[in-house]
Amino acid sequence: MKKSRVIFEPGSIHALGEEGNKVIDLAREKGINIYKPCGGQGTCGKCRVIVENSISKPNEKEVKILSKEEIGNNTRLACQTPINDGMLIKVLMDNDTYKTKILANKENLKNIQIKPFVKKQKIVLNLEKYKDDINSISEVISNALEFKKIKFSIKALQEVSELYNPFTKNLAITVVYTEDMVLSIEDMNNDIHYGVGVDIGTTTVVAYLMNIMEGEQVAISSRLNPQVEYGDDVVTRINYIIQNENGLSKLKDLIVNTINDQICELCKEANINKKSIYEVSIAANTTMQHIFSGINPKSIGIGPYFPIYKKITRIRASDIGLNINGMGLVTLLPNLSGYIGSDVLAGAYLTNISNSEKIKAIIDIGTNNEVILGNKDFMVGCSSAAGPAFEGAKISSGMRGTTGAIEKIRHDNNKMNIQVIGNVEPKGICGSGLVDIVSEMLRLGIIDSSGRLNSDENISNIDLKDRLTKNKNNISMFRITEKDSNNQIYLTQKDIREVQLAKGAVLGGLNILLRHVNKTIDDVDEIYLAGAFGNYLNKKSAINIGLFPEIDVKKIKLIGNSSALGASMALLSEDVFVDMSKLIKKIEYIELSTYPTFQKEFINDLSFPKKVKYY
Repeated sequence: MKKSRVIFEPGSIHALGEEGNKVIDLAREKGINIYKPCGGQGTCGKCRVIVENSISKPNEKEVKILSKEEIGNNTRLACQTPINDGMLIKVLMDNDTYKTKILANKENLKNIQIKPFVKKQKIVLNLEKYKDDINSISEVISNALEFKKIKFSIKALQEVSELYNPFTKNLAITVVYTEDMVLSIEDMNNDIHYGVGVDIGTTTVVAYLMNIMEGEQVAISSRLNPQVEYGDDVVTRINYIIQNENGLSKLKDLIVNTINDQICELCKEANINKKSIYEVSIAANTTMQHIFSGINPKSIGIGPYFPIYKKITRIRASDIGLNINGMGLVTLLPNLSGYIGSDVLAGAYLTNISNSEKIKAIIDIGTNNEVILGNKDFMVGCSSAAGPAFEGAKISSGMRGTTGAIEKIRHDNNKMNIQVIGNVEPKGICGSGLVDIVSEMLRLGIIDSSGRLNSDENISNIDLKDRLTKNKNNISMFRITEKDSNNQIYLTQKDIREVQLAKGAVLGGLNILLRHVNKTIDDVDEIYLAGAFGNYLNKKSAINIGLFPEIDVKKIKLIGNSSALGASMALLSEDVFVDMSKLIKKIEYIELSTYPTFQKEFINDLSFPKKVKYY
């Protein structure tokens, strides 16, 4: 194939690729991030670039998405544009776009007895005392640990041979072991013991460095999941794996390399060596966990949506490719089903639903919405495809919660008061801002309960009337930003329909669970919102648009990143892992795709409330 020389701006990055390959693919090879939530299908329009010296014309997908003005200014979609020699490509999405506002607070760890799976113990052995009773030094160590049948790794035996001194009676060592294996033998002075708890989200990856000896969280690292370049949701990524021979290994390497980078970052911040990390605990949705462990998730993407495994034994970090202690282990927290993973189970454990007299619900809203409802007497769970609207995809001006995203909105005194992440000029609107603006449009009568945008003759307020307009395709729009803003942000009729689809899935899932156990929302004592989106959400706006049933706002509680916290707690205590494994047996999983009344419930829940509760 003929090679083409291409330059990417900003940065004057020179690249050499095969002529005809897409711009997006060459950019990825050079480590240039171009956002494409549709996975390169040419449907989202988010991967806009400016291209000079292109010999190709915009294709049918580009003509449908791009305006005439954009095409005239050489704007193209990176996923659709083939490269050719001499091409100059300007990437429109700057690096700040990837500085995601990720929830990574230092939550207080639940009071638990420190009882890690990987243990460290200092022992001093008087070999003279044992000379007539044993045949090997490993037997002396086994007796001291009170595990007579414990096995020794070859590395541990090599290390003890190095530490053994035939001219002294005592052998002073630190033993690193589990209940059935001595992993390593270290110098007596080595009493440092760390672990890393990781939440692998579809969008973000958060890692907590834990001091196991002290039971403390000492550092946090947050990154965008690089797999978003292959699609925003798990279904798109599963399809990528199915359609590409090396798809699984590519996505696995991306997430493993990201976690390795985070481990380096954490070690640098805490001033420790990665050899001091003996265990990594992983909480994730079921698909992300399968990909991380190198197991093809294709069975999750096809009905009846069974995962390959729900619970798996611990594995060597070196087998996965994680750069920690050479004998370190990886713990994968258990999953409930193909679409309810250990991330939500961690939240159910933290909120103590299974032991509660009160009826509680934990909701993790994302591309895939997951709900667990119950108390000590019953527990039910379900998942529904909410779609990526609340993460910025399929929304015309949508973006993730990054620098430049509108996150809060209120209309007062004939002005739209907006709060932008980073206090910069707005570039788009993220999930929490999207919920806010739809709530305000309902409150102000811009849209009705059906979601239809009213015509300007039905609006009396001059400022609001002025914000209503139509685009080149005669689609109604509502302007969010002020007229003098450098970047005009609109919400279209189609955007509102996407919000309805997302909120209908969330509300429908919860309502089905309530009906399944013959309960109503009045019977629910507490609703817990997990994850970053829930933590930045205006609870009153969420109720106004019908994202949740009408409920006392005081009953809605924010629990932050329960997934990463649960993973961290599993490092501190083996009991946490055992208790989460028991949860699987207590929860009845409801498959909504085959549930008789779900479609009817979903359609009913598409409508907005006829009257908003909070003003």
